[in-house]
Amino acid sequence: VERSRGLGDVYKRQILLNCRAAITQADFLDTSVVVDEGKAAEAPQAFTLKQNRPNPFNASTLIIYGIPEPGNVVLKVYNPLGQEVATLVEGYQEAGHYHVFWNGMDNMGNPVSSGSYIYKLQAGDREETKSMTLVR
Repeated sequence: VERSRGLGDVYKRQILLNCRAAITQADFLDTSVVVDEGKAAEAPQAFTLKQNRPNPFNASTLIIYGIPEPGNVVLKVYNPLGQEVATLVEGYQEAGHYHVFWNGMDNMGNPVSSGSYIYKLQAGDREETKSMTLVR
């Protein structure tokens, strides 16, 4: 795993240990999302969207989800007014477990302000939303 310049080394290692994911190499300053496309031994039995962690968060947060069937997947972040802030995932994915880091940047690469945000996962005919809090 490449060292991140956007997070403290200790903080990043703790996140990686907690989720036990093999994160693809990325520079957190250049991308807002890292997707772990390595699947577990079995595809999940059900559509799942976990609560982000840490929550509340400061620099970056981890969102974990599972899709039981392959298909088009969309994961977006919205502000409390329902306006899209960031598209984290958009495209076809195989059935499996996925891990996405969001570094609090909008689609234009600008840092978003402190506050509550909603993230919504859509896959096939299923969708689920959860809320998270960014504290700068």
